Amino acid sequence: HFVLDFWINEPRSPWEVISEDIVPLLPLSSYASERGVGFVYWDWDAKAADAVAALDIQKDLGERIGSVGVSSISEIYNKLTINYCRTGSDGSMKKSLTYQHEDSPSADDETRVFNPYSFASFTRYGVREGPIIQAPAVERDATARAILDWMIRYYSQTRRTVTYQLGQKYQALELGHVVTVTDSEIAFDNQVCLVSGIIRAPGLTEVTLT
Repeated sequence: HFVLDFWINEPRSPWEVISEDIVPLLPLSSYASERGVGFVYWDWDAKAADAVAALDIQKDLGERIGSVGVSSISEIYNKLTINYCRTGSDGSMKKSLTYQHEDSPSADDETRVFNPYSFASFTRYGVREGPIIQAPAVERDATARAILDWMIRYYSQTRRTVTYQLGQKYQALELGHVVTVTDSEIAFDNQVCLVSGIIRAPGLTEVTLT
């Protein structure tokens, strides 16, 4: 869904281009492992059908470690704007797109778009405008929309995080994997989660889920 097209006008390393111009726009993060530097794709639109494992904490004899963490309300944004399509003369962005909770003031204004995630967030938190996203690596309208699509899902609501100690059979899980969790003690019933942390030890696996 993301097509990048860009140019550079100064000496830059490949890693500088990746870390500064590409990764901030995509649902990706880098990590170090025994295989070197890798990237994790975070599917914030994941469904239960995408899960690679179904965890039932009571049946799987898992143990929750600590309480459920909730992300800060200060991190919530429900009005997001992306500037893109950099010009060659002065480097300015000639296109802009905004996701917001209300319809555009005029029917022919295609730069301001009503978004249901934005509206749902607005009804709970009011207008919370995020920093303007500068996207020099983006030329296409469809890519700009794809970037706002994942960002509005991620930033328009809080996220819950919980850590479990599980058996060794779950050591095959990787960062970014989609799982479902059932834990009656915290009212999780087939809750869709992403693996956001994992520690492996002989005989057990400590998994953090978001």
